[in-house]
Amino acid sequence: MRNAIFVVIGLVFWLGATNAHGACGLTLTANNVSLTWDMNFTAVAVQFTLDKANEPACNFAIGFSKGGGADYNNRRATTGAKNIKYQLHTDSGLTKILKTVPDVASADNVIMGGFPAGTNLTQTLTYYLDIPYGNATSPTLVGSGSFTDTYAVEVFETSVPPVPTDVPVTSSNVNLTITVNPMIKLSLVSTGGGFDAALNSRSVDFGNLYQGATSQFDLRVRTNAGYSITFSSGYNGNLKPGAASGSNVPYSFYVNGVLLDMSNSAAVPVVGLSGAGQTTLSGLAYPIKTIVGSLAGAGIQAGLHQDTVTITATTTE
Repeated sequence: MRNAIFVVIGLVFWLGATNAHGACGLTLTANNVSLTWDMNFTAVAVQFTLDKANEPACNFAIGFSKGGGADYNNRRATTGAKNIKYQLHTDSGLTKILKTVPDVASADNVIMGGFPAGTNLTQTLTYYLDIPYGNATSPTLVGSGSFTDTYAVEVFETSVPPVPTDVPVTSSNVNLTITVNPMIKLSLVSTGGGFDAALNSRSVDFGNLYQGATSQFDLRVRTNAGYSITFSSGYNGNLKPGAASGSNVPYSFYVNGVLLDMSNSAAVPVVGLSGAGQTTLSGLAYPIKTIVGSLAGAGIQAGLHQDTVTITATTTE
């Protein structure tokens, strides 16, 4: 009789990851963000919610992707070839940049928190979206348009900042829309003067009038879009004591070295300047020159003569 020996070998395989994920049953609700940028923009607080369905207590860390940017310092929304930079922060002081795996270097790069034991619990959390002023105004003003980007919000179930091998238990994409409206401002300054938005009117006093009396100053234009600037003379290129007076002292009006025909400008303003693209914060400078004409015409009276020239700027994009 043969003897048979049976050997039973038990094989045990352990399948697992570095961290256990999903024990709390976390779900994330992060809404899309839509905002408008102008030169008075300040950072906005953005809220989102995290829900816990299961019983065990747990800790979490929430990271944010860099979106379409090349890196976290160059998050940007785009439209065509134009872009506007933005940044995401954990703090209202805008010092801690949000990141996600595998780039998390410390707790400052994520939003950390925890849930106690219990089911159906909810937390409302906040991050801060900033559009740095310097990036939006240098080297030129950001162009007008509707800029978009998408970034991911990722939740990790962990008691420490997530490490490169961690996998999010839930995530959500946020579609960001930043609207930049066309903007234009004018400044009337002394020749060579810098842009000053408060200086949008100017008085020119020739004193005792004489033929050839000249006044010069600069018109500065700050814009983020194409523009057209018109000039309108209340007395159609004449200095007068009043609308009913027949005393007309003509003058010549030059914009950027070009003589404008102001003879019908009260009814039909004259286009004197136009351009495309964006300017710097200091704007573009255009010289304005006024030269008094002949005082020998019939009917010219002694006394104060004056006129008002209205300058109107519009964007064309």
